[in-house]
Amino acid sequence: MGWPKKLQISLVAAGVLTLAISANRLIAGLGDQRVTPHIVIDGIDFGAFDKTLGIPTDSYDQVSNVTFERNFVTEPSLYMWARQAVTEHGKLRTVSIIYKNSEGVEVNKLLLKGSHPISWTVESSDPSQGGYHEKVDVSVQSFLFD
Repeated sequence: MGWPKKLQISLVAAGVLTLAISANRLIAGLGDQRVTPHIVIDGIDFGAFDKTLGIPTDSYDQVSNVTFERNFVTEPSLYMWARQAVTEHGKLRTVSIIYKNSEGVEVNKLLLKGSHPISWTVESSDPSQGGYHEKVDVSVQSFLFD
């Protein structure tokens, strides 16, 4: 004798529902871990950036130029750093890219050694809120995963 057909169907449905709920929790848990790059130069945290182009992915990559781009309202402007740095002829900096998860915890760090700005722009992106869009290109001599 086996279990009644209705009970078998109910148990299978409950099992499928449990698996679906567990999978959604796992996916939601993984999806919440967005990693955002933050730029720090000479101890000044310039905040989070939306785009970073030219970033090496492993120690064999060659780096020459890196681009940082974002929309911002209140963080210190990387554009202003670039303008100031150009006046200091020949002074190279180490740019720290600190990757933080959605809770603000540091998960990785990349040092761009021998960095110097080569171009920069800033423009108003949302006049009603006082927001700006900035883009800074930096020449880099070497990098180190820290």
